[in-house]
Amino acid sequence: ADAGLYDRIEAEAREHLRRFEREVTAVVLNLMDMNAGREGGGDKRVSIEARPTSHRAIAVKGEGGTYEDAARAAIR
Repeated sequence: ADAGLYDRIEAEAREHLRRFEREVTAVVLNLMDMNAGREGGGDKRVSIEARPTSHRAIAVKGEGGTYEDAARAAIR
C-alpha cells in the first residue's frame, strides 16, 4: 500500500462523518489483506470504528479488491 492510502481513507471517512463532528471523538481504521500476498480478488478489508462521546463505539467493515473499494463499502 502506498504511503498516503491511510490518510486518503481517513479523510473520506471523516468527510462522511462531518455532520457528527461534534459528537465523534475518534475514528479508528484497520486495513487488512485477507490473502496476505496470495492471489485472489476481493481480499482487502477495511474496518472503521467511530467513537461518539455519549454512545458506544460504532464499527463497520467493507471488503473489496482494493483498499479504496473496501473503504467505500464500509463507509456506505
